[in-house]
Amino acid sequence: MRTRFAALALATSLFAASSASAQTHFTFVNGGTTSAYGYSVGPYAGLMGNPGSQQSVVLNCVDFFHHVYAGQQWDANLSSLATGTGIGTWSRSGNINLYKEAAYLTNMYGTAGINSKDIGNIQISIWNLFANTNLSLQSGGTKSGSYWLTQAAANYGSMNMNGWFVVTDVNKQYSNSVQEFLMWNPSSSTVSPEPASLALFGTGFAGLAAFRVRRKRKS
Repeated sequence: MRTRFAALALATSLFAASSASAQTHFTFVNGGTTSAYGYSVGPYAGLMGNPGSQQSVVLNCVDFFHHVYAGQQWDANLSSLATGTGIGTWSRSGNINLYKEAAYLTNMYGTAGINSKDIGNIQISIWNLFANTNLSLQSGGTKSGSYWLTQAAANYGSMNMNGWFVVTDVNKQYSNSVQEFLMWNPSSSTVSPEPASLALFGTGFAGLAAFRVRRKRKS
C-alpha cells in the first residue's frame, strides 16, 4: 500500500512553563541550510504560540515518511520523556526509548568539527529510529555513518530527560497527516509533565521548508 504520512519533527528550544491549556499552537516557517539526498536536514525554523504571542523554537524532523510545508499550522498535546506520561497516548509511538535516542542525537548536531555529511547521517539515523527509510548512510563524514546511531543506543540512558517533551498534533488519532516534535524545556525540570497543566513559551523558532516524501510500506 502506498501511504503518505505527515511530517514527524523534533523540536528543541529553551522554554519556561506557566499554567494554561494542554494545547500549544505551532507554525512552520522555513527550512535549514543543510541537505542530504535532496531533503532539508538538521535544525529547521518556525513559530510556537498563537498570533500576537508567538515565540521562536528549533525543530528537527524525525519522520522521513511525512511531509510539511512552510506556513503549515497545528495544535499539539505534550508527553513527558522524564516520566513517560502521555507516551503512547498522545504520541505516535509508544516506545519512549526511541524518542530518548532521537533526543540524544539532536545534541550531536553540535559536535565539534563535524561536516555536512555528518549532519546528514545524524538526520538519517533519527529517521531510521522510527521507520526504515532505505537510505544509505553517506560517506565523507568525519565519523563513520553508523557511529551516530551506535552512540545514541549506548548513551541515551545517561541523558537527563527532565524538560524533554513529545509534542503531537491533537488530530493524531484522526489523520495520517499529523505533526510531532520532541521539545526540550531545560528550565522546567520541576514542572508536572501532564499536558493539561502546561503552556510553554520559548526562544528561537525554526520553520521547515516544504517537502513531500512518498514510500511504499506494508499495509
